[in-house]
Amino acid sequence: MHPKTLTCITPQSQPLVDEALADQFRYNIPTDYKTRVEAVPADRPLVLGDGVVLPVRATHQLHLGWQTGPATQVAFVAQIAYADGAWREVWPCISDEKVPAMRAANEARRQQRLRAQSLAANVPPALRTEVQDLLAKGRKIDAIKRYQEATKEDLSTSRAVVELIMPK
Repeated sequence: MHPKTLTCITPQSQPLVDEALADQFRYNIPTDYKTRVEAVPADRPLVLGDGVVLPVRATHQLHLGWQTGPATQVAFVAQIAYADGAWREVWPCISDEKVPAMRAANEARRQQRLRAQSLAANVPPALRTEVQDLLAKGRKIDAIKRYQEATKEDLSTSRAVVELIMPK
């Protein structure tokens, strides 16, 4: 991490950073990943939102991508800048006032993941077969729409459920 990122981590924001790091490193990156680097426009704002600011301007974005299945892929993007003789990742600084709202948002996402896992485990067999058939044909969007139509779940939940029942 960039030294200026490290200096802005507070005891209040540390748990959020730990969660984000765990999320970032949940993947095993395969050897056949693709990579590209893009320059970041010099006029890109440092303020990302209320209470969230980049401590230093990233000069580049590092993009990593790889396939995880026939119709799924992972895209990872890191903001980077050169410091102390190496390329370092630039993470935003989170004000202590912003921490409670971010914790609440993280908890809401966790609850949605748990709900999606429960729904995926209990998809009726006929609907599961329909969705899996669409996925096998590379029609992920149609599979999500079919699940949504059958269950009346919102789009985000439907997508999460379909991704959980996709073949890996």
